[in-house]
Amino acid sequence: MRFLLKIAALTLLCIQIAFAQSSDQEQIKQLMKHQFDKPHAPLSVAPIVVVGDHALASWIQVDSGGRALLVRHHGKWSIALCGGDGLTKIDVLEKTGMSKQVATQLSKQLIDSESKLSPKHKKVFSMFKGEVKVDHHQH
Repeated sequence: MRFLLKIAALTLLCIQIAFAQSSDQEQIKQLMKHQFDKPHAPLSVAPIVVVGDHALASWIQVDSGGRALLVRHHGKWSIALCGGDGLTKIDVLEKTGMSKQVATQLSKQLIDSESKLSPKHKKVFSMFKGEVKVDHHQH
C-alpha cells in the first residue's frame, strides 16, 4: 500500500511539473506575441524551453527570426536578451549571470527541441546577428 501511495505521489508531482512548464511556456508565448505580433507580421514562438527562472524561446516573424532569453522576476517573465546562435552557447548564457548548470540545461534542451524542426526553420533562428540586451524591467 505504501508503495502505491509513493507511486501516486510521484506521478502527481510529475504532472504538476509538466503543467507548470506548460503554463510558463504559454505565458512566454503570450508575452512575446503581445510585444511583437503585428497584423501584417505575425510572430511564431516555438520551441520554448524553461529551466527554473530562465527560458529560451525561438521565434520567426515573416522572413526573419532569432532567439530570446527570458527571465522570471517576482513571478513575471520578461525578455532580457535577443540574439541568434549565441543564445545556444553555454558560455554566452553564463555571461548573463546564470549558473553553468542552468546554462547547460537550457542550451541542451533548446538544441534538442530545435533538432526536431526542419533545416529551414533552424536557419531562420540563426539570422539574428549578435546579442541585444533588453531592459526587462520595463515590460
